[in-house]
Amino acid sequence: MKSIDDEIRAVLSAEEMEELERLTGEQGIVDMIAETFRSRMRVWIAIVWFYGFASFAGAIWTGLRFYEATDVREMAIWGGACLVLVLVLVLVKIWYWMEVNKTSVIREIKRLELQVAYLVKSLAKN
Repeated sequence: MKSIDDEIRAVLSAEEMEELERLTGEQGIVDMIAETFRSRMRVWIAIVWFYGFASFAGAIWTGLRFYEATDVREMAIWGGACLVLVLVLVLVKIWYWMEVNKTSVIREIKRLELQVAYLVKSLAKN
């Protein structure tokens, strides 16, 4: 019994097969991150990365200031600032990974659309 993938591959030309292989190949985390920078949201992605790094650096700096503080009031201020910056960093990371997931889902949908188009093409030939 032939699988649907075998039927699709049987009717594909070389360039169609190459396109399908490009879409069906496994992506690593670096490839997923790079793909977000090629999307339409790349400007926002760059802004989010900037704010992520700034929040991280700010959290480290305020954490060190908290550690060096001698007064309770000063500790509360620096500790609160550090907490807020860590929360900003967490929110930025959650938003970014939702974008990575969205890009991955869109890629899979495009792959399925391509396979359906190839299947329709093969059925039209018969």
